[in-house]
Amino acid sequence: MASAQITIEAVDIPQTVGDSCQYKYCASEATVNNGEAGGPHTWTLETSAYAGYVLTTTIVDVTTSPFLDRFPGANLCTAEPRGQYTLYVYNSVQSLGFLECGYGAWFGGSGKAWVNNPPATNLPLPATLDATWQTNFQVTDTTGADTVQVVVTDRRCTIDAWGTAVTPSGSYPCLRENWVVGTVTTTYVSGTPVHVDTSIGRRYLWMAKAVGVVAMTHSMEGDTSLNFTQADDYMVMVLTSSGGVQETPNAEIRTTNPGATILRGVLVLSETKGAGRKAKGVLLDASGRTVLNLRPGANDLRSLAPGIYFYQVENDAALSRKVIKLD
Repeated sequence: MASAQITIEAVDIPQTVGDSCQYKYCASEATVNNGEAGGPHTWTLETSAYAGYVLTTTIVDVTTSPFLDRFPGANLCTAEPRGQYTLYVYNSVQSLGFLECGYGAWFGGSGKAWVNNPPATNLPLPATLDATWQTNFQVTDTTGADTVQVVVTDRRCTIDAWGTAVTPSGSYPCLRENWVVGTVTTTYVSGTPVHVDTSIGRRYLWMAKAVGVVAMTHSMEGDTSLNFTQADDYMVMVLTSSGGVQETPNAEIRTTNPGATILRGVLVLSETKGAGRKAKGVLLDASGRTVLNLRPGANDLRSLAPGIYFYQVENDAALSRKVIKLD
C-alpha cells in the first residue's frame, strides 16, 4: 500500500493561464464528515446537502496582474470575481515549496494588496503522507489615517490522509492537508493598541495533482477536534476546465475543444462526443445560473454581457466548456 501513496511535485501544481475551477461555497453552519487519517480513503464530497453560491477561480498571467509590484517573487496568480471587486491571489511555485505570497482586491480602477511577511508555506514540495510543517506570518493593514490592524497567524500543518476525492467535477487522487490555524488581530490607533481579537480553528483541504484544491472544510470557531462534524464554511469543486484560453478568428467555439475559447458574438455547437447531435445544452454564468438555452448550430450571444460563461450538456457536468465573451 505504501507504493500507492500519492506524491505531489512542483510540476503537479496547476499553472496554465486560462485554466479555471468552479467551487460551490457555503459560509453558514453545516454538518460535515471529514473521515479519518491514514488511507487509502474514498471521500464523497457532494453539494446537494447545502445551499451556497459558486466561485470561479482562473489562472491569469502574473506579469499583467494589478499587484505585480507588491509580489515580485510570485510566479503564479489567480483571479476570482467577487461582485464589487476581483480577488487576486499570488503564489510562488518552487521545487522546494509552494509559497503563499499574499492577495489583493481590485475594484477596476484601484485596489489594495495584503502581503504576508514572511510568505506563508501552503504546501512543501514534494508533498506526501505524514509531511509536517509550521508557518507563521503577519499582515499589516492600514484601515484609516491613524488606524492600523496587525494580523499574526500561526499555522501548524500536516498531511494526514490520502485517497480519492469524489466531487461533482470528477474523482481525483488526493492528499488531505490538516491545518490548525490561530490568529491574533491587534488594532492600533495612533500607535496605541486598543483592541485584540484571537481565534483558532481546524481546516482540512483536499489537494489533487494537476488540479489543486478540490474541497475544503473549516471548523466552527474554537473547535480544533480532529473529526469535527460542524463546519463554519466549506467548498467543493463543481467544475474544472484545462487547456488554457485559445483564440479563434471566426468567433466560434466547438465543444470538442478541451479548453476555453474567446468569442464575441456567436457560439457554434457541433456534435458533443457521447451526447449526440440533438443533446440539449445550457449556458451558465459564473454563479451557476442558467442564462441561455442552447441548440446545435449557431447561437447568438450578442445580448449577453462580457465575461466568463460555461456551456454544459444538460445533466452532465463532465461535458462542460468555458466560454469567454468579449465586448
